[in-house]
Amino acid sequence: MNKINPSIIVGTEGFRRNIQSARLNMFGYNVKNALEMIEYAYNKIIHRGETYDSLYYHVFDCLKSAKNTNFVMWAKRAEQDILSGTGEYKEYTAQMLIKAAKKQYLTVESRGDWNKVDPWDAQMMALVMQLNAAKTAQPPAHTPERRTGGRINSYEDWQLVKDGDTKTMKGTTWWWCQKHNDDKGLYVHHPLEDHEKWPHAKKDRKDPLSRYTPPPTGFKPTAPHAAGKDL
Repeated sequence: MNKINPSIIVGTEGFRRNIQSARLNMFGYNVKNALEMIEYAYNKIIHRGETYDSLYYHVFDCLKSAKNTNFVMWAKRAEQDILSGTGEYKEYTAQMLIKAAKKQYLTVESRGDWNKVDPWDAQMMALVMQLNAAKTAQPPAHTPERRTGGRINSYEDWQLVKDGDTKTMKGTTWWWCQKHNDDKGLYVHHPLEDHEKWPHAKKDRKDPLSRYTPPPTGFKPTAPHAAGKDL
């Protein structure tokens, strides 16, 4: 305990986390302010007798979080030079990198180009906005389309789930008929036993909005007259 001071260790770890989590959006995309915070935290770590060998990586993580495309490309090129040991920035220390990044940022910012949107990004944003507008303008389908027997029909969800032989919906009685919906069953306007009559009734009705009405209980059709007899 004479050699290890817990308060120093906790404080050092806090500075390490500050460096590791530093992203430009936390500083209003001001590179100078972000890097000065990293420098401050790094100096505190060194002052406490600790080391920080991964400063390079976390500085690049911060720089590459910029919105300016040209600045991000510069940071990636510098990172590649240092990692490969070739190119303009191959001999740069972390402190030299921080100094160069500040200069690069101030140069771009002084030209008024820092907050300009890259043309490619602007085009992508415009396309996204157009797509969202098209989705908003398109009214949702009232009912989902179901394909039955090669045809597309619009059914309500409740028509597809059997919940008794009959169901009253929208003031109308519906019957469960197993011969609809590819023999999976469907609530329709006729009972199962009258399914064969339904196509004829549908074909013969004059009012396209009318529905098939099953015959009353006990009803028996009149026997057909013999050929040649008067009706």
